[in-house]
Amino acid sequence: MPIAYQLFGLFEVRRTLGRWGDNSPQAAYEGLVDWSGEAPGIIREGLYGRPGPERLTGALYDTMQALPPERTPTGGRAMAGSNQPYSLRLEKGFVGTDSIGRSYDQQPYPWLEPKVPQLQQRAHQLVTARIKKMLES
Repeated sequence: MPIAYQLFGLFEVRRTLGRWGDNSPQAAYEGLVDWSGEAPGIIREGLYGRPGPERLTGALYDTMQALPPERTPTGGRAMAGSNQPYSLRLEKGFVGTDSIGRSYDQQPYPWLEPKVPQLQQRAHQLVTARIKKMLES
């Protein structure tokens, strides 16, 4: 269940910054590269324990990852989360029968959604720092 963060509004920034504005998408992308290195650790902090899931095997913890950011015209898009098949079921809960006939009545144990504000704030800080660095050079 990956989350996505995309920086918008850089076209206006580029017009305002004149010649420096041409480099703003690259600076934003570099900030998202920085974020991708930090995001799995942010998610892992406080991952286990209520209201989230209990740690049974550590498989969810071990699969936290950030995908390499994708370039976009305004900078980039970055995603982080887990590729564990049960990660969405833990996050949102599941009542019913799965595709192989197992029955579940599992309450949600959010592990990612509570971290989204912190992840977005850190992405904003890193992108802003890269743009400031670009303007100072």
